[in-house]
Amino acid sequence: MTNINIGNKIRELRKKKGITQEALASVLSVSPQAVSKWESGLTYPDMEMIPVIAGYFEVSMDILFDYDVREMKAKIQKIIDDAWDYFFDDTQKYIEIMKGALREYPGNEELLTALLDAYEYNLRDKGDTSRLDEMIELSQKIITESNREGFGDALEYIGYMEFSDGTYANFYAHKVLSSRYYMVEYPDEDTWFNSRV
Repeated sequence: MTNINIGNKIRELRKKKGITQEALASVLSVSPQAVSKWESGLTYPDMEMIPVIAGYFEVSMDILFDYDVREMKAKIQKIIDDAWDYFFDDTQKYIEIMKGALREYPGNEELLTALLDAYEYNLRDKGDTSRLDEMIELSQKIITESNREGFGDALEYIGYMEFSDGTYANFYAHKVLSSRYYMVEYPDEDTWFNSRV
């Protein structure tokens, strides 16, 4: 799981500003013990306090949480690159690695697409139809929640499911495309209702 380093960051920012825990506590209207517990990692500040702390130190909340998007993307790419060794020879292990990574980074498009890649490979090259429902579910998630690249990938995977009489894939492709269309055109019930009047 990704560590939350807010306590370390508060300590770092406080020392950089040259103030004591007591002085910070006074500014934030909390006890010095609260600041001490934050910095030692025993507790976290209340959610309402986070923007106040960030504002006081004049940093973004990402910086306060010590959250680096580039570092996270690099970690995810490394997971995918390291797992690639198993893709063809031990696809099940690759799938397990992707599922494990998705527990740490839920909803990440690159990991979802990598998992879908493995399912698609098993379907197309090995004839494994056991994960069709999960493929459709993942495709729908990518189509409804991700950027345009993921949208195209997910549609491509649904197309690969057309291996028998075609009705299964076509039905779900239509369903997914319809839901995406209505989400884009009618993001809420009022917009949909007004379009009908």
